[in-house]
Amino acid sequence: MKPLCLSVSVVPLFFSLSFACACAPAIVRGPILEAADLRDLEGEPLRVEALRGRVVVLNFVATWATLSLVDVKYLAALEERIGFQGLAVVVAVTDREGARVASPFKSAFGLTCRVASASAPVVAGATALGRIAAVPFTAVLDRQGRVVFRTAVPLARPAFERLIDRLLREEP
Repeated sequence: MKPLCLSVSVVPLFFSLSFACACAPAIVRGPILEAADLRDLEGEPLRVEALRGRVVVLNFVATWATLSLVDVKYLAALEERIGFQGLAVVVAVTDREGARVASPFKSAFGLTCRVASASAPVVAGATALGRIAAVPFTAVLDRQGRVVFRTAVPLARPAFERLIDRLLREEP
């Protein structure tokens, strides 16, 4: 499988896009995110490892950045529509205020998917996902927990759904 990859590097007032269409799944030693890296709205660790066997979409957003909110409702609706096939969506709020802003954010958008707050080390790049230099940042993990897609721009929805459909058809 040749996953799609798109990266964006942000330089003040300038954006440069670079595309790479044949990147291999990331080889990860240990968990993608440690237990303390994401906290649910009650402050408990949200363990991405517990979702292994499912296709996981990690969508990192900032509640104050309009562009980062473009795909939030779409991803929550996608999970509602095809979650029974093995899709899990986690929206990770990167705001420094953590759950204090993540909880009203979830309510305001009427989200039914998992919403968590991301720790500072996650945002700084202390995970297998690398540095989250811009939001939105979306990563997709296959059923084995490998990173097979990442992007720092709003999703191209038809192509994204084709990727998700292909991953859901793979054996766990």
